Amino acid sequence: MRAAVVLSAVGSLRDANLRLSGATTPVLLPGSFEIVSLAGTLSLDGAHLHVAVADRTGRVIGGHLAIGCLVLTTAEVVVAELAEWHFRRELDAQTGYRELTIRRRYGKRAAASDRECGTTSDTGHAKESAAATVSRG
Repeated sequence: MRAAVVLSAVGSLRDANLRLSGATTPVLLPGSFEIVSLAGTLSLDGAHLHVAVADRTGRVIGGHLAIGCLVLTTAEVVVAELAEWHFRRELDAQTGYRELTIRRRYGKRAAASDRECGTTSDTGHAKESAAATVSRG
């Protein structure tokens, strides 16, 4: 997929591996968790996903979804492909990170009036999150 977004997700995880705000490495949280939210973008450059999970007491924690999360029973993820668009990660000289750029698939970078999805200025270590996955264990 050249450009896609996560519309909805429900399910449960056995162990959650998240990179928390301001951290440079993920933290493995052992136990059972309900997925209460999942949002992000998918492109040929990888995925940039944020997840919020609740533990057995209802405590919610969230961050960048990192490799190492295991599905407990199910993970129903609804994804929409945006066929007319092309998402890329390009180095931004101002932030020093590979930021999301959005272009029409057969044209130039989207004009300001075309930015329903917009471009991001995510300073949250996008290069690591591009490898994030959820696997069934």
